[in-house]
Amino acid sequence: MARVVQSNAYFLKRDELYEVEKPYSLRFAPPEGVPGANIKLENHNIDIYDVRGSRALSFAKDGFAIFDFDSKMKYEDFDDDEAVREIFLLEVANMLKSHLGAQHVQIFEHTIRKQHEAFPISTGLPYRYNQPTSIAHVDTTVPWALSMAQQLNADKASSLMKHRIQCVKYVFNENIKCRSLPLIL
Repeated sequence: MARVVQSNAYFLKRDELYEVEKPYSLRFAPPEGVPGANIKLENHNIDIYDVRGSRALSFAKDGFAIFDFDSKMKYEDFDDDEAVREIFLLEVANMLKSHLGAQHVQIFEHTIRKQHEAFPISTGLPYRYNQPTSIAHVDTTVPWALSMAQQLNADKASSLMKHRIQCVKYVFNENIKCRSLPLIL
């Protein structure tokens, strides 16, 4: 039987504002008089299911999958961004290529997240690492993923669109969270 944990997450509140203005949150200091965000959130109770050990999950049927993955990286190695890029992200790309039967995988972004001991209480100071989020969100849209694939492959952009392209969010969690957004071509 699946284990379930009750928790909460913030979702975008339905608001008339979003009929005329897209929701946004800036990650830089805006010019004077410009709000840093227009997002209105509401808290929802959610059930989180532990899917480990359940039936095999697949991208095609379920929209996500869980893979066994052994990395050469040790916990402390994730402090070295060069090692992350040269070792870990290559391992991720090769694993995705193998599991998904992709011809090519490009990882175009990665973020290391390490939870500060005071999280979720803000210290008011910058953190060395990005913190977890409790806001439900989507990182990409189909047009954005297609545009990114074309930008990353400008030399073959016209032939690229004749093939299947997937944008996959990869999450690795072993006391450390690393998010990678590979394009699978």
